[in-house]
Amino acid sequence: MTIAQTTPADWMTAIGTVSVAGIALGLALVPLVFRRRNRPRLRVSVGELEPFTRIEPNPEATVVRIMVENVGKTEARRLRIHLQQCWMLSPPPQASGGPWEVVDIDPLPLRWASRPDRTQGDGVAETTLPAGMRDFVPVTRERWQDRKLRLLGAEGVVEIAPYYDFGEYRFELVISGENVKPESHILRVMKTAESRLPWPALVEPPAPEETFNGGYIALM
Repeated sequence: MTIAQTTPADWMTAIGTVSVAGIALGLALVPLVFRRRNRPRLRVSVGELEPFTRIEPNPEATVVRIMVENVGKTEARRLRIHLQQCWMLSPPPQASGGPWEVVDIDPLPLRWASRPDRTQGDGVAETTLPAGMRDFVPVTRERWQDRKLRLLGAEGVVEIAPYYDFGEYRFELVISGENVKPESHILRVMKTAESRLPWPALVEPPAPEETFNGGYIALM
């Protein structure tokens, strides 16, 4: 039996084949890497002052809004935001820090501040954010007259019931779009005896072992 000897030409051919395959693979990955680096990225923020917490004079009420900003390099298309879950925590001595009451609700589409017209159907719950642009989403309104907390849905106001005169609420807000991954954010709204301001913040959801089912939301 004759053992074939590997010549330098054979090595050059093998190296060339591997190089061509590597170049082809690299060229195939370039568009994926480019799209990933240039896709839209959303940043969500809240605050205790304007423009996040807004005072309405007639009737006197406090509105909590979140800001959604596109900090990516391409536009974020057909953005929608839904209120997915709601938790309520009554103040001490009823709760003493827990447990959280889970409000059983259907997903509630919210509207964008730049599209306030509620006569357009689903259109008001959808927007496009070019790179570097931002928009606001009104989430809750608390009237000082009755201290009730209301959700500002895209097609109307929804009242949380039962409600606590003082206490803490947490809302899961899910943002989705045509070319962005769905992402979830937890908005905290507090009602205290010391202030009419709601002290909003982005926090973690309540732990499952600290929650129980109960409560309801009734349409106004």
